[in-house]
Amino acid sequence: MNQKYSVLMSIYCKETSEHLSLSLDSMLNQTVKPEEIVIVEDGPLTSDLHMMIEKYVSKYPDVFTIHRIKKNHGLGYALAEGLTICRNDLVARMDTDDYAIPTRMQVELELMCKNNLDIVGSQVSEFEENIGDIKTHSKLPVTYQEIVRYSKIRNPFRHPTILFRREVALKAGNYSDEYPYFEDWDLFYRMLQNGAMAQNVDQELVRMRISPDFYLRRG
Repeated sequence: MNQKYSVLMSIYCKETSEHLSLSLDSMLNQTVKPEEIVIVEDGPLTSDLHMMIEKYVSKYPDVFTIHRIKKNHGLGYALAEGLTICRNDLVARMDTDDYAIPTRMQVELELMCKNNLDIVGSQVSEFEENIGDIKTHSKLPVTYQEIVRYSKIRNPFRHPTILFRREVALKAGNYSDEYPYFEDWDLFYRMLQNGAMAQNVDQELVRMRISPDFYLRRG
């Protein structure tokens, strides 16, 4: 099994350095470690964020690839640019304020290899501030057939859990900035329509940080 993968992240000025550090550490401490972490800086960042990023780049110079966009364009635009520069075909998404459990990538990589999949996600638990204070648990479809049916009415994946094949995503048209807040659903729906095979791991492999307005945006 080719275990080399890139982690694709986008960050903008409203993120905090503490959240970013938690997220990066959770990926660097995976039982199957990333070969590359691509961070797209979506517009100007705070000095705290710059210092935090430089701290990690200095410590792991061969792992980090930093791509800077002068003006903030939004998540879809940033991820589209980031995906084109990832050096591995296997790409794991991660948000800069979430936490991945240590075995996340091992479990997802094994399932992708075993079933020859193009998209693998997982269930999530959601928290607001304290990572141990879980508010909700996801109930996403697991099998390919369930995912295809579900994708026509709602997003069958949680974006920060996704491992996917870069080549398949690019053939489907890459990320778009046409649908703010639904960049992931848009891309993965197009991938499924193009014949991509997908499953969700029926385990909570990521803890997602949610804001008070998250459910309004989800609705």
